[in-house]
Amino acid sequence: MNQLPDEKELAELVEIARVATEKAKAMYMTADTIAKKWERRLADKQNEKEKQGA
Repeated sequence: MNQLPDEKELAELVEIARVATEKAKAMYMTADTIAKKWERRLADKQNEKEKQGA
């Protein structure tokens, strides 16, 4: 049967999970910023087309 990790290993695993969570949050924030930037650009282009067509 497999042994459970000792406290030192558990602490290391928790730290790895914490770092991974921080990196994932940073990646999400970057992706969200990029998406919002492109959404604004697309909306601006659509508004320009509507103004030119009207």
